[in-house]
Amino acid sequence: MLGLSVPATAAEPAAPSRSPVPSVSHAATEASAAKAPCPRCNVLLVTFDALRADRLGAYGHSKPTSPAIDELAARSTVFLRNLSQSGSTISSVPSLHTGKFPHTDRLLDDGKLRDSEDTLAEILSRAGYRTMAVIAHRYASCEWGGCQGFEKVDSDYEAPEAAETTLERAHKMLASNDREPFFLWIHFRVPHTPYAPGRDAFLAFYDGPDDAPKYYEGESPNAPIPFQTQRLLRAYRERGEPVTNFRALGGRLDLTPSIVSQLGALYDGNVRAGDTAFGKLLKSLPAEQADRTLVVIASDHGESLGAHERVGHNTLYQDVVHTPLIVHVPGRKGARVEVPTMNVDVLPTVLAAVGQPVPAGLRGVDLLGSLPPRTRPILAEYSNGQVIVIDGWALHSGRQPHLFDLRTDPGETKNVAKERPDRVRDLEVELEAIRESVDEKAAEREDTPVLEKLRALGYISDDQPVE
Repeated sequence: MLGLSVPATAAEPAAPSRSPVPSVSHAATEASAAKAPCPRCNVLLVTFDALRADRLGAYGHSKPTSPAIDELAARSTVFLRNLSQSGSTISSVPSLHTGKFPHTDRLLDDGKLRDSEDTLAEILSRAGYRTMAVIAHRYASCEWGGCQGFEKVDSDYEAPEAAETTLERAHKMLASNDREPFFLWIHFRVPHTPYAPGRDAFLAFYDGPDDAPKYYEGESPNAPIPFQTQRLLRAYRERGEPVTNFRALGGRLDLTPSIVSQLGALYDGNVRAGDTAFGKLLKSLPAEQADRTLVVIASDHGESLGAHERVGHNTLYQDVVHTPLIVHVPGRKGARVEVPTMNVDVLPTVLAAVGQPVPAGLRGVDLLGSLPPRTRPILAEYSNGQVIVIDGWALHSGRQPHLFDLRTDPGETKNVAKERPDRVRDLEVELEAIRESVDEKAAEREDTPVLEKLRALGYISDDQPVE
């Protein structure tokens, strides 16, 4: 199989309220609002599951996968070197909602976001916002803590759910709202597997030879993608095309270069489906509402698409953790920012933008204020290791550290750890400093159970990056 399909869950209520957290002083709130670019604005956070940054036109993709996102990006701040904090939804989404690192800060309790953590939704709810969520994927749902702090939640999704269906649920959520300001989080399933955008969408992004065997044709054009993949594999074997055994979710998968290229076209079709739904969502907002709505576009992780002989995600390579981050503030001019950023920056950036005080103890920073230095350590982590990126160098920790120079090797194909032991030591010192910065309560926590569950699902393994 190319991906994991799970049965839809029933509609889930928002997580029960925790003990009230002391609010900040009125003076502090007034001071924050005074310098905010969009005080008391609505907040629309849109996340696309498994969206790579480089498959959007705003990030340099040559194919028209994202006209609606690109149009908004042209009048927004686009953070070009953004990293998500994990290669999986389960640990990445809690990190985005809390502004903290998923494993270093021990956010998870048996796989679910800890009730003791404060989320963006909870903070905005205390500030008088109506908080709402529309979720289209199990691993972002209430089951794993994704609903924490939301007053109204619709996670009655199909599995897998088309972007248009998620859009319909989002429209209903907005129509049911009778209060502003509001915070609405929409988590689209696409472009996550299954890659099945339909024949026309596939052909729109497929640029291979017309006479080559391809998806949506032949003996079973309407069969599920995995079965079509096997048909194509037989055809390309007969043509003598080399076959590579790729790591996939829960096992291995034989593919050829032509099939991998076509999977990329299917993925692009999924991206376009999400973009189309996003464009319709923006157009549905009344003009007066759009003029007072902060829009943030992000993703939980990317997708390998054949890099490092893998399909899927759940790694810490740049193809998986380099994700889009676009922040639109009404009336603010567009900008493209090269300074490295992270998904943990979303929470403080949103709060500062709408005039709310930013809590202490976060890993993220307000990106619309003073930008962090280019040498700021950027961290992503997963069950079997961490990757720290500083000034263009990426160090993958583990039994055998791997070092990549992203400036000359953005695809992380050549491990230069042996040639640059000095750089390895420097990054290890920075990584250890991050580990030592964990507060005592977080250090006492244990998230081992979730790692065991993920291994059982085939989501993780103990292998290290290989050269």
